Amino acid sequence: MGRGVPPPSRPGPHPPHPDDHAAFADAAWWTGRVEESLTQRTRAHAGYAAAGAERRAGYTAWTLFHEHRLAGRSAVAAGWLRRARRHLRDQPECVERCCLSWVGTERAQERGAFDEAMETTDRMGTRANYRGNHARLVAVKRRYAPGNLFRLDHNIAP
Repeated sequence: MGRGVPPPSRPGPHPPHPDDHAAFADAAWWTGRVEESLTQRTRAHAGYAAAGAERRAGYTAWTLFHEHRLAGRSAVAAGWLRRARRHLRDQPECVERCCLSWVGTERAQERGAFDEAMETTDRMGTRANYRGNHARLVAVKRRYAPGNLFRLDHNIAP
């Protein structure tokens, strides 16, 4: 490992937990050790994926997409984005899926499709605000307020 970044955990009978790798990836990133960060985050992703932790694997894959994109590695970044989408495809509305919406917003802005970007941003805000409760809240709204009488920012459409 590089200067100043300790190994993910002490040697012993148990391999490091994916959270250990993710924590060291964050530390390496914020101290400018980009390659160490990418290595540790890749290990974290492998651990989450092997454990079937799809949301964590999806978020970690999205983070790897973002970091590779910032490093100018667009082909590698595209591969990580595909993995993130695959991990999160069957997940309910969740904060991790906001990251994918963010990518959609950026791409719409780049094309000049500002209305599409705003719609994507609104969906992202709704997901972040209501987390995993969105589907349940839609059902409640359909039953008790089908005319959409109670409207606020980040409205839940009936």
